[in-house]
Amino acid sequence: KHHPMWDLWRKRQSIVSLLLEGPGLDEVRGALMQVRGFAGPDPDEDREGWGLALDLMTSTPLTDNGGPVEWCGEDVAWL
Repeated sequence: KHHPMWDLWRKRQSIVSLLLEGPGLDEVRGALMQVRGFAGPDPDEDREGWGLALDLMTSTPLTDNGGPVEWCGEDVAWL
């Protein structure tokens, strides 16, 4: 069976490029919706996509997001 991490690995360059542009949470989530295993209609896959988007926005040096989640209005609105 196909593992979602392989699809994420193949599409990593476009996602990293987007993150370096300073997008909002919705843009990051939109990019991850193109990755198999990180988008609905399966609720577990959709949840994984949102979780990864939040992690990429707040837990990596790829964005200027102030994180943690409590400090970012976009993240709190999603929760």
